[in-house]
Amino acid sequence: MAKTTLLALQGLSCSHCVNSVKKSLDARNDIEQSTVTIQYAKIDSDATVESLIKTIEEAGYEAHLATQADVKLNLSGLNCMKCVGKTENALLAVDGVVAVNVDKTSAEIFGTANAKDLIAAVVAEGFEASLANEEENKPKTIELTLSGLNCGHCINSVKKALEGTDGVESAQVELNSCHSNRYGKHRACDHSHSRCWL
Repeated sequence: MAKTTLLALQGLSCSHCVNSVKKSLDARNDIEQSTVTIQYAKIDSDATVESLIKTIEEAGYEAHLATQADVKLNLSGLNCMKCVGKTENALLAVDGVVAVNVDKTSAEIFGTANAKDLIAAVVAEGFEASLANEEENKPKTIELTLSGLNCGHCINSVKKALEGTDGVESAQVELNSCHSNRYGKHRACDHSHSRCWL
């Protein structure tokens, strides 16, 4: 059974280049189907990746296995493989999409499609989607239980220590808890017999 290989292409600048690569690939008798754009070649074949790359290089262009998606989405609301299949088909139907990798929580899209159109396609199927890098950059709220704080001075000292920590945008400290919004990795801070993991 043929497997699908997605190659990232370099050196193509026009439809003539695209046709040259497609013609070279289609001349092989071990390729069932190929789709070629300026950026990618999607090939259904039993041939090795190395062999396919060599064919493209012989046509005068460069190619390597595509591993870096053009758009990455975080997904929610997908509960089964049927949901995954619906989302995959919806994304593939968006103009400019060459290939996708979809699971229940994320989607990788290869091609020139606009992120807004991709998100709209997922939402139209009844699911939620957002750009992965936007999710990563959203501030996170962390709630901590503290001990050893006895007065307003203790509270102010902890608040000052938290807000002086890299990545913390703001901190709200009460006698029993602390809320902080921050970016980045977890850090620990000690003050007045209280330990806060951020």
